[in-house]
Amino acid sequence: MQALKERISSKLSEKTKSKDKEGSSSLKNSSPIDGKHSTTHDLHHHHHQTTSSSSSAVAGNIAGINVQSAEKVKAFLAKAKDEFQVKYDRPSQNTARPEDFDRIRTLGTGSFGRVMLVKHQASGNFYAMKILDKQKVVKLKQIEHTLNEKRILQAISFPFLVNLEYHFKDNSYLYMVLEFVPGGEMFSHLRKVGRFSEQHARFYAAQIVLTFEYLHYLDILYRDLKPENLLIDAEGYLKVTDFGFAKKIKGKTILKKETRKTFENKRL
Repeated sequence: MQALKERISSKLSEKTKSKDKEGSSSLKNSSPIDGKHSTTHDLHHHHHQTTSSSSSAVAGNIAGINVQSAEKVKAFLAKAKDEFQVKYDRPSQNTARPEDFDRIRTLGTGSFGRVMLVKHQASGNFYAMKILDKQKVVKLKQIEHTLNEKRILQAISFPFLVNLEYHFKDNSYLYMVLEFVPGGEMFSHLRKVGRFSEQHARFYAAQIVLTFEYLHYLDILYRDLKPENLLIDAEGYLKVTDFGFAKKIKGKTILKKETRKTFENKRL
């Protein structure tokens, strides 16, 4: 998590740092005016040479850092894909029971279920429990979406994605126990302020780009990006949630007519 936060910070401040270094290098290396022997032409020429050399040095350093960063990202994604595939191919079974949790209050409701704030009795930790009515899932023809969501969630692991902590079922319901993200939806915050500043927008966009880089490397299409599905944690970072429309694809896949129709309906 810390490495990703540093990567976001470096991306956002790279241009500023570059300009600062160029300016400070020029000031340090400039010669003081030396009476008759210093002319305006000499000073400009010297300043140009100093700025050019310091700019080249900064550019070289940045290029070296970028190469190292790219190699680390490549290694991280390769390892993440191997770990994901193992869990995806062998999905885990029931990892808890309904009676292991105390239900506190309802956080939200949907077409075929609700989300409740719960407390795990053994650990004392708070979670968001998604409770899905099996009959409604079948009636609304959401079986495939529900199974895809559970299978993907139990296999992924990334700082800007909501974690699936437990999952289980009984005769009437399916349960997915997710980490509780206290900041709520981005949509609520955006509605209050009207619009985010450029700095905030870039900060959030960087996290979304990194998240989708991870998902796409795993051949996962999310297909439901909107402010309502972006939660804000206690430190102000994003957590992408709701994988009901997510899909694992094989190789190069062209969008089907039904998928395009889904996007068009969402726009309307």
